Amino acid sequence: MAGRAAGCSVLHVDMDAFFASVEVRRHPELAGKPVLVGGAGNRGVVTSATYEARRYGVHAAMPTARALRLCPTATVLPGDMALYAEVSRAVMALFRSITPLVEPLSLDEAFLDVAGAGRRLGDAAEIGEYIRARVFDEQGITCSVGVAPTKFVAKLASTASKPDGLLVVRPAEVIDFLHPLPVGALWGVGPKTEEALLRLGLRTVGALAHVPARTLERAVGAAASWLGRRSLVCARVELTSKWSKPALRARQPRWFATLTLRVIGNLLRSAETELPTKSSTGSFLRRRSLRRRWHFFPSEPATHSCVISATAAWSLPSRRCLPGVQFPAMFSG
Repeated sequence: MAGRAAGCSVLHVDMDAFFASVEVRRHPELAGKPVLVGGAGNRGVVTSATYEARRYGVHAAMPTARALRLCPTATVLPGDMALYAEVSRAVMALFRSITPLVEPLSLDEAFLDVAGAGRRLGDAAEIGEYIRARVFDEQGITCSVGVAPTKFVAKLASTASKPDGLLVVRPAEVIDFLHPLPVGALWGVGPKTEEALLRLGLRTVGALAHVPARTLERAVGAAASWLGRRSLVCARVELTSKWSKPALRARQPRWFATLTLRVIGNLLRSAETELPTKSSTGSFLRRRSLRRRWHFFPSEPATHSCVISATAAWSLPSRRCLPGVQFPAMFSG
């Protein structure tokens, strides 16, 4: 892709104040006013708040009683999970109409790999603007979009663009974008880890990137190597979109996987006509199979690959028909 989003194919789309925005859509008279969604009373907790309420310091997971002390004019509404789930399904269906590579993180946010949609809809930034317009027109709520070469950076970009914005971070801009951020902005850094890093005087991602690994290990333990890679943005960290096994299995349309396997199966059957019925050693070719093998390393981005295993020696023409398919080492050559 060229232009504004050159080198970027990953989107992180996040609805703005999702529960509260859906409630405001249902109650138009509350537009522009502070609205809280959550339980009332002393034991109630805020699950979502409009940006008008957030200006007073209100945020999700805050006790409702405290939120009302900060913002006495706020309207408190009970949640309606059935309605939120219905809107979420419509939004996710929109995402899947653009690309089959959709990885929802929750009801109101998801990653999309749009590398295959460029010819139809434009570059990743144009697709992001298209999604924002469609969500607003069809659901009456706003969303923010991060566009980047990786999921990690795309999520941070969508947060930086809130509310109702879009931010593109191209590969050459990643370090300049990340290093001024506070360490707490790193995905996966919780309050305790942030506190430990602040005690070391590490307030920004840039400062964290230059700390020796052993120093980090003493401060935060096993998370040190992960933090170091995230802050340095090494070349081996998610330079292309990587989609985990659960996301592909649960999120891709079933027809997509079925079609892929059928296409490869047809290619294999045609390849078999090129092969002798016996191998050079005289043993019969008794078994041919197609299987998927998944690799997952907790410290590295998840990857997936399709592996063909068969008790046959594959011909070179057949291999050229299957770009990207890994063959067992015994059949390589």
